[in-house]
Amino acid sequence: MNIPDKQRVCLILKFSGYSYEEIHNATNIPLNNIGQFIARGKQKFVKLYKKEGEINVL
Repeated sequence: MNIPDKQRVCLILKFSGYSYEEIHNATNIPLNNIGQFIARGKQKFVKLYKKEGEINVL
């Protein structure tokens, strides 16, 4: 399972310090979808990289 492109891009840009408006301007992703993509991308990231008992990502 991979993180879909739109979710991954939104997640990377948000954690790089970009605002939702800046992410929208850079990607043309609708502003009201950016928060959803970030949340879903974060969930998938945790599922992919968290190993039970080893790290606490959230």
